Amino acid sequence: TWETNRPIVNLDDEDVASRLFRLFLGSSLDVPVESRVLPASAAVKLKIINLLTRSIAAADMFPKNIEVVKMCLYGEGTTTRLKACGMEFTVWILTHATNAELAAFAPSLMAGMIEILDSRLDGSVEGERGATFAQESLRGFCYQALSQLVERDRSSANKDVLLAERIFSALDTESDGVKPYVQEAARVLIKAYRESPSTYVQTRMEELILSAVVDKDNRTKRLVGAQWANEMFPFSHIPSRYAAIVVSGDSKHEMQVLGRAGLRPSTTRETIASATLSIEPWEGCDRDVEPKTWANEDALFDGLALEHYRYMEYLAFCRGKTPKVLEEYPSASS
Repeated sequence: TWETNRPIVNLDDEDVASRLFRLFLGSSLDVPVESRVLPASAAVKLKIINLLTRSIAAADMFPKNIEVVKMCLYGEGTTTRLKACGMEFTVWILTHATNAELAAFAPSLMAGMIEILDSRLDGSVEGERGATFAQESLRGFCYQALSQLVERDRSSANKDVLLAERIFSALDTESDGVKPYVQEAARVLIKAYRESPSTYVQTRMEELILSAVVDKDNRTKRLVGAQWANEMFPFSHIPSRYAAIVVSGDSKHEMQVLGRAGLRPSTTRETIASATLSIEPWEGCDRDVEPKTWANEDALFDGLALEHYRYMEYLAFCRGKTPKVLEEYPSASS
C-alpha cells in the first residue's frame, strides 16, 4: 500500500529535523575534534535531503536549511544529482517557510540562484543543448525556486529589470527541457512587475515585449511576449495594444487568439476609465515626449496621433482601417 513508503518518524518534529541537519552538515567548528561529527557522504546526503524535502519544520529552520542548500551546490564532492536535490529543497523552503523568516533571507536566496544560473554549476556551457536529465533538472528547479521566491516576495524582483531581461534571454538560450520552467517563471514575474513603481522599469518592459513578439525564430518567446502584452499593462497602454496587433497577425492560431484577446478590455486589467497612461521617450525617439494623461479614449487617440507616430498603425486599426503591420504579418486564414 501507499503507507509502505511512509517514514517511521515524524519529520515535522523539530528535534528530528535538527538531527537530520547535524547528520548532513556535521558538527560546527567549535566542537572539539575528538567529538566532532564529519559531514555525511554524498550518497547519505541524498537520502537525508529527500527526507528534509518532506519536512515542514526543516523549511523554517534558518540558517541550517540554507547551509544545506549551499553544501549541495558548492560543497566538496557534490554531484549533479545532489545539486538538483539542493534546488528542490530550496523550492520546498520557499513554499513552506514563514514570511518573517523568509523575508530576512530572500536577498541572499535570490543572489544564490542568479549565481547558479550565471556559473552554470551543472558543468555545461552557455547555449549547450546536450545537457543530461539531471543537469536540466538542476536548472529547472532553479527557475522554479525563482518563481516561488517572486511569488512570496514580489519586491525582490520588480525594483529593476535584470530578472525580466534574464528570463527573456533564457527563452533563447535554455534547452527545450528547461524552457517550460522559464515560461512559468515569466508568468509569475508579470504579477511582480505589474506592481513596479519605476517608470524606467515599465519603459524597459515595453521594449522587451515588443522585441519578443516580432522574434520570428522563437515561438516560445513570441508566446511569452504576447502574454505579457495582454496582462502587464492596463488596456489604455498603447504599446501593448500595438504588440497585440502584431500577434494577431501571427501564422499560429494560438498566437492569433492571444492577439485578438489583447485588443479587448480584460477583467484582469484596469480599464480606460481607471487607468492613467504615461508616455515616456523610447529608444530612437527623435522628439521631446512628456508624460500625459487623457480624459477619455478619443482624446487619448487624438493626442497620440499628433505626437507619437510610432503607434499610427494602432490608431488606424481603431479607426476601422487595416494597419500596415498586419500586411507585414498576414493572418494564416487570410
